[in-house]
Amino acid sequence: MKLSGVGLSAIKQSLSVIRGDRLWLKFGHGRFVLLRRDGDTWRAHHTRLEISKVDCKKQGYGEKVRSQSRSIAFDGRADGLAELLRISKIQNGGIFWVPAGNGADLPLKDEIAQSDHIGCEIDNATRSEQLERYRWFEHISGLEYGLQLSSGSKSIHSHLFLDQPATIGEVVRLRRLFVLCLLGDPAVTRPHQPMRFPGFYRREKGSYQALLKTSSSRYSLAEVERGLRAAFTALGWTYPENISGEFWADLQRALKTDLPAAAQRAKIGELLQRGEQFYIQQRDARAQRQRQYAQKQLSGEFNLFEAVQQLEGRLSVAEAFNPAHDWNFSGNNHARGHCQWHSSQSNSAWLSQKNGNWVYHCPTCTDDKPLGAFQYWLADRRGPSTSMPTGAMWAAAAKEWLSLHGVAVPVRTAPTRPGQTTGEKSSQQTKKEWLQQQEIERNHSAYAKVGALLEINLNLDTDHKDYKKQARAALYQPLKQKLKYEVRGPLVSGFASEIKPAKEGRSLIAYNCSQGTGKSNNALIPPALRVAKDGGRVLIIVPTRGLAKEFKGRINERAGAEIAATHLDSNAYSAAIVVSCPESAYKFKGQTFNLIQVDEANEVLHRIESAELGNAGPQSLAAFRKLLATTPVVEIATAAMSGWTLAAMQTIGGFTPDETQVQSRSRPATDMKIVKYSDFHHWLYKIIEALRSGQRIAIPTGSRGKGRMIDRVLGALFPDQNGLVIDGASTLQNQRSQFLADPDAFLAAARPDWFIFTPVINSGVSIEGQHFDIQFEYASPNEGAQSISQRGERIRAAIGRDGTIVERHIYFSDCGTPTLEAYPDAFDWQYWANELADESSAPVGAAAALAKALGAEKALNPLKQETEKFTAMRPHLPHLMAIKAFEIIFRKELLAEDWARYGWEVAPAPELDLAQSKQRQQLQVFCEKVQIGLIEQQGRTLKKTRTRASESERDEISNPFQATRASKLNLERLLGKDYLFQQDSQFFTAWSADKSANNPGIHSVVRSQLLSIALSDPECWQQIERMKALKFLAGKPEANAGDEELFWHLPALPAAARDIELTSIIARCPGIAEVVSRKLEHWTNADPQIVAGGLYLTAHAEQIAANTQRTGLKKGAKFSEQMAPTALFNKALELMGYRPKKEKREGSGARLNIYRLKVTADAVAVLQRLQQRGKDGMKLFRAELEVVRAQSRHSIDAAARHSIIKQALDWVTDKSELNVKKAIAAIRQRHANSIDQELTKLGDASILDAEKLLKSPNQMALLSTKLASLPPPLRNG
Repeated sequence: MKLSGVGLSAIKQSLSVIRGDRLWLKFGHGRFVLLRRDGDTWRAHHTRLEISKVDCKKQGYGEKVRSQSRSIAFDGRADGLAELLRISKIQNGGIFWVPAGNGADLPLKDEIAQSDHIGCEIDNATRSEQLERYRWFEHISGLEYGLQLSSGSKSIHSHLFLDQPATIGEVVRLRRLFVLCLLGDPAVTRPHQPMRFPGFYRREKGSYQALLKTSSSRYSLAEVERGLRAAFTALGWTYPENISGEFWADLQRALKTDLPAAAQRAKIGELLQRGEQFYIQQRDARAQRQRQYAQKQLSGEFNLFEAVQQLEGRLSVAEAFNPAHDWNFSGNNHARGHCQWHSSQSNSAWLSQKNGNWVYHCPTCTDDKPLGAFQYWLADRRGPSTSMPTGAMWAAAAKEWLSLHGVAVPVRTAPTRPGQTTGEKSSQQTKKEWLQQQEIERNHSAYAKVGALLEINLNLDTDHKDYKKQARAALYQPLKQKLKYEVRGPLVSGFASEIKPAKEGRSLIAYNCSQGTGKSNNALIPPALRVAKDGGRVLIIVPTRGLAKEFKGRINERAGAEIAATHLDSNAYSAAIVVSCPESAYKFKGQTFNLIQVDEANEVLHRIESAELGNAGPQSLAAFRKLLATTPVVEIATAAMSGWTLAAMQTIGGFTPDETQVQSRSRPATDMKIVKYSDFHHWLYKIIEALRSGQRIAIPTGSRGKGRMIDRVLGALFPDQNGLVIDGASTLQNQRSQFLADPDAFLAAARPDWFIFTPVINSGVSIEGQHFDIQFEYASPNEGAQSISQRGERIRAAIGRDGTIVERHIYFSDCGTPTLEAYPDAFDWQYWANELADESSAPVGAAAALAKALGAEKALNPLKQETEKFTAMRPHLPHLMAIKAFEIIFRKELLAEDWARYGWEVAPAPELDLAQSKQRQQLQVFCEKVQIGLIEQQGRTLKKTRTRASESERDEISNPFQATRASKLNLERLLGKDYLFQQDSQFFTAWSADKSANNPGIHSVVRSQLLSIALSDPECWQQIERMKALKFLAGKPEANAGDEELFWHLPALPAAARDIELTSIIARCPGIAEVVSRKLEHWTNADPQIVAGGLYLTAHAEQIAANTQRTGLKKGAKFSEQMAPTALFNKALELMGYRPKKEKREGSGARLNIYRLKVTADAVAVLQRLQQRGKDGMKLFRAELEVVRAQSRHSIDAAARHSIIKQALDWVTDKSELNVKKAIAAIRQRHANSIDQELTKLGDASILDAEKLLKSPNQMALLSTKLASLPPPLRNG
């Protein structure tokens, strides 16, 4: 049966659509045929591309052109089409056409100046999905395809045609926009990209490239532009007027992901919203750095490392790399060629661009790692396997390389001012002036960055003393609107009231109501009770367990029966109403609910998308999304509901604007006075004054430790009075549960004179009774406005509605608070998206080498897919994190706005008189003594505590005793139980109880020993790295992956995976090995190793950040180009548990600071100086603890090292070897399954087999005792 749309008739019908008198066709490996129109006939001609290699070089063509010169000479044969059809039936590959236009003499990129063709290929969807996308575009745009065909496989190609040829630059832009609309293959946008031609046969697929439709429709540029704009509008995208190469590179990455179509469109939409302006700013920043470098040269300043970097950025491929590679370019930023180092002729070497610079790769010689132009020159000269030179050798090589490219390296001389004689001393800027200038420059850059994000030009006079306040005032409202901090619409004064859902269809009801408006009692509980009464089920999600218990109590009290349960109760799966925390949502997977309510929705959404709490974060997120999407009615409530919270709930639940109802309420104005403090001890002094006057005080605090310290101070000063503290793990569970069950009854019975509560009851809990006369609040540095406001208004009298409390005294702790100037990036959602991507991709990247060694690269695919799936499940999280940053940095402005709305008076704290100031000073000394006592008590408690075999690190902490046992258990895991048993309480006080910045912590000690192993025994370190990679790569057995017959259980890693990865990064840093081994005892900013180390650390800043703990708004440990080399280097040492110390300054010349590692004598000397000066208090106490740490450092190092090796040896027991074999077999099976092959086809089956273990104990000679064996060598020896 003859197929329609195939064969010669289909080919000729398709050719009738083509304008012009020539058409390039391609088949096989670079074989071209030129069709020329002769009336109604197309004659086939040979390509005349047969040129020699020498001529190819003369013409400037690469090897790719010469390789394409193989052709078949048809010499104008009229039956050329039939001959090509015959060839397509006997050779694999099919026939392509290159839409090169009429003016191209060759089908090559540089020859194509014009085109009338705009095409698209979709290869990431089913056939029906592709056809649906194409139909959608035709309908929305009003543009009809001139040609549409099947590829002979899964893809469908569609082509639009212009009525007149346009410049290739304009055509490429339209092709990119067309492909974006349809989520197509970005490769087809290139000027010379071949595409399949209809009618020909694909022998390898056994099917034709079938013609589906043709039309004579052609359009002007303006008509195509209008159609594309209509499609972009329908998708909710910003239409770009220009798409630079950098912009397109990011858009291509979004198109090439395996994400679902909706997630792809969301990602593309975010990139389009950021727009070309983002890349213009990046280019301007690079240009600015280049100008600064040029200015430095002109002014006589010269930095060797900057010179190398700048030259690498200027060199072309021909200037930077050996011409013997015969580069074949594809696009503007990629090329392939031969590697002359291992005599490759298979185009195994390749070039790419990194930060705008060309870099060289070879899988054999560089392990695919990039070499910049200077490193390449060194490798070409010294051999690719030779290590990089350091110190003076590196400097000499750099100078030689610079001079080869015409860059003169000046001899450094001291600058002189005009009229100054050689011997006259130069007038230099003081350090204070220099620091001030640096701060102004940094701040100006920060304001410009935020201004660019907001697309406003911020003109500030940085000479004005209040320029920082002016900047905050200018940026506050624009940022608030940009970030969608609040949902649109006015806040109506009044109380929340229930909104009834629609009778038909689904409903999303949002209550954007401030504290004290009765959201829970008036709007959430009544519909929940009604649904339960009608036989339905309700799930209520609240941010904390405490609130869950409190919510349950309120519901049962209103119902007069036990109809509600929390997720912790045994009847959680059968109760009519269940109240749960977000991290426990996974427990309700697959259950059906008639109503879901989310209280404190801003906080819940942030917590569940971050997936940081609990042991099943991703599973809870997936369950939460499924529940929202399948429940008919969803109600959300919070104060200051952000636009992104509402948008996220609509997107996840699939609610349309017509199905969404929003109620915004603000409570009426009341009488209240806010007194603000900037001095902690002034604020505490006022608390003491209030207690002495007989007032009962509420003290909400944002810090558990600070709350306990305040309680201890008040208890010592007022022993006859009654204080109460309710916080997290430090409060007995019984007491906490009784309080949460009925706060008013509990307080009425306890009658505390002061009541301290911490963020454990930040939200949801309402204290309605008149228990207190005044409120004092402590706001910690990293708290946002909503957190402070929520906690401060748990006691409803503190909102001024009954006149019981008329004053609130608030202390803002600004020590360490993130500032606008320090974190301008934090307002950009892309900053957080990059951080999340770095964190999620770090483990996958680390396991890639092991997968390659196993011959099981495809086994990584499920892990990558899980990572991408997890990322796709939380697209709103970067926006929520940007809002959180705004809420922290502008917390005072947000609170002031709320206070003004309520009509409250705001005043600064009154100044203390002389007598009060002296009392305040005495109070500060007393507080230090109390704090010292608390720290010493914690140390003694840790010493006495005995861990329980029945408890593990994963157990939920429910009381202070269990919290202490968990801390002790962690110490035992890191240092060993026997070692800790021998230590006194002072050891525990110094190393664990002391939480100050002076204490490097046990984890840094562990990292120091990991670094020692990495530097002293690289082979052993490789084993530990492979353990980490195998642990991640193996994951857990999966029944659906064929793992159920290969159940395994790998031992615990010798240290945390992040610590192992961080050690691997820092161990490769130039200069680290020399300093740690004491070969380099002193260093300055001018030492080549230190400068090279600083460059290395900034280049690996994202990797380091991804493997260190994020605090506040920091992406882990921060290593930036603005930091001096010694600052970078010293910070890396501190991360690894070493303590650098500034010893002195050079006596002459540049007078640079000289650094060395701290020793025990340094700590002893500091303590002796303080004792001689008669110092006491906290400063002396910290110095004493520092001496304890210094004196015990040798033994704790040995204990940490012993623990690491002991846990590593757990991997070489018979049982572990069997589990390793099973895990490896499962990894290979996954690989085989993914490529539809059997295990026996994977090649060398001996790689990574446990029976091939190397048993030499020398590799593990890390302890004085002789060891039996070592961890398995998880790669080919």
